[in-house]
Amino acid sequence: MKKQLMSILALLSFSVHASELSTFAEVADAVVGGKQINFVVSFKDCETENPTANIKASFRPQALMLIANNRVTASDKHFTLDNLGNPIIEYVKYTIHADTSVEVQVASMNAKDYHPVERHQIHCQLGKSFQVFSNERQIT
Repeated sequence: MKKQLMSILALLSFSVHASELSTFAEVADAVVGGKQINFVVSFKDCETENPTANIKASFRPQALMLIANNRVTASDKHFTLDNLGNPIIEYVKYTIHADTSVEVQVASMNAKDYHPVERHQIHCQLGKSFQVFSNERQIT
């Protein structure tokens, strides 16, 4: 019985896959449908004032907003170290626009006193340098 149950669970785990949401309408529908979403960003393929390294990052926002049916926003705040090893808090805001442009705003603050250290903005394109995936499950 245990072997059968484990076989069924293993089979079900292989059937779950993420689908790419390549249009703004698909992303907006997923947000209002309560589906889990992941962002994958290829920073070297985005436009920025400062050259970026060949870095790809994945982020699963816990909260998203559809604003006026023309933009989706999400944000993340995390503790990290800067290039010199100093502790910082990094706040990142993601905005996906209806025209498929994506803005990533990054603000770094000193971890001790929240003093602003650096701000920069990155411009990406939905479906190219910025991908959105949904595993089709609704958030409960």
